[in-house]
Amino acid sequence: MSIEIENVSKRFGAFAALDDVSLSVPSGELVALLGPSGSGKTTLLRIIAGLESVDEGKVLLNGEDASLHDPRHRKVGFVFQHYALFRHMNVFDNVAFGLSVKPKRTRPGKEVIRSKVFELLKLIQMEHLWDRYPSQLSGGQRQRVALARALAVEPQVLLLDEPFGALDAKVRQELRRWLRQLHDEIHVTSVFVTHDQEEALEVADRIVVMNRGKVEQEGTPSEVYDHPANPFVFDFLGKVNLFHGRIDNGVAQLGGVRLPASGSSSGTDGPAVGYVRSHDIDISRHGSGSDAIAAQVRGVLRVGPLVRVDLLHAGGEQFEVDLSRDAADRLALQVGEQVFARPRNVRFFVNDYQI
Repeated sequence: MSIEIENVSKRFGAFAALDDVSLSVPSGELVALLGPSGSGKTTLLRIIAGLESVDEGKVLLNGEDASLHDPRHRKVGFVFQHYALFRHMNVFDNVAFGLSVKPKRTRPGKEVIRSKVFELLKLIQMEHLWDRYPSQLSGGQRQRVALARALAVEPQVLLLDEPFGALDAKVRQELRRWLRQLHDEIHVTSVFVTHDQEEALEVADRIVVMNRGKVEQEGTPSEVYDHPANPFVFDFLGKVNLFHGRIDNGVAQLGGVRLPASGSSSGTDGPAVGYVRSHDIDISRHGSGSDAIAAQVRGVLRVGPLVRVDLLHAGGEQFEVDLSRDAADRLALQVGEQVFARPRNVRFFVNDYQI
């Protein structure tokens, strides 16, 4: 089922949760709504589900105005962050619930329900735990049961609101890989809300970056990460260093270095900010050329497979560099020593204009 969001606005009193949002989700796609708290992503998800009304605009499901249908008849499955399982029911009964409460004329027989439930439990790799109660399950297992319960009624759209937000980092990582594999098997149109950039980049076919009730950018994970549309998207997707300076005649002077600002022209000259991801900076002890920033090592911290180096350049601005452990071991940097940093893949913004 395809989803079309057309010029949707929603206000709560004086607060504009959504401001003229338009979005298209083709049938079978897995889309992430990514943004900070208050960006409107959960409100948009609830509007698709029919749990919130719109002030302006409309939602089309398979080309038909969704407002014509009661939320119960939209064929939408919803998975909440905090599982919302029935504590007095075991795993089997939780998954079977949506089927067992259907009107009598459309309710499947007991054997059909049993077969469907065990088919789903096998899909989520929990058929051996069918008689357990929610209190006897881990957080990751409860979320998988919640997902199976949503899938039991064969929704044409699956909506997930921060589905892994209440789980620890290791379980989140396992479940998002599992969700991606599950989607590749069932191909149901899915939209999930997250504020976790890594989660969106790993799981989604397409990412919609939201901020203050508007869509800042949408595209594939590689498009939004490698070609951010504006400073907000660049800053939100991964660790970023900012170098302040100016551009004159196509040359950027940032942090004491001169770099070519490709795409610049006299019309875009002026104060500028260079955006550089922390892994796009090389460090050496010898500087030559105009692209090397002289800096002092202020700190060296090992963080998992990476080593974070905190640097302070002559202009007084502090920035971070992420090195592999091998590169860091070869350099053997010491706090207080002088080094030279060379930024790569710098993106320039002049008065919010991207170069």
